Amino acid sequence: MHSSSSREVRVYAHCAKGRKGAVALAWLNIGVAPAVVSLPAALKGKRTDWVLTAGEPIEGAKNPLQSQQSLLNGVKLALTAGGALPPTGGKAASSAALELPPQSLGFSEVEGEVEACA
Repeated sequence: MHSSSSREVRVYAHCAKGRKGAVALAWLNIGVAPAVVSLPAALKGKRTDWVLTAGEPIEGAKNPLQSQQSLLNGVKLALTAGGALPPTGGKAASSAALELPPQSLGFSEVEGEVEACA
């Protein structure tokens, strides 16, 4: 994998549970700029992303991560009126590269033909 800012990006890969040849990625971008991670040819299949970012910073915050909200794929995470967890489905992605927002973390599941995960 190749990253546009490798000092500020971490990507960890392992075989996806119950999905032959698929890989699960856990990633982190600690930088203040977006980053792009190119995926190898074996991981160019359908991908589902779960991207976590901070919500609106609290008033007077010195760091944009100081927020009382978390966003999942750009949608505020909050309990439903009945107190249940909100839907947490991933977002389909078709790009051959991971586009990581600044100061974010997430997970991706990639259909692939990774022999070690067969």
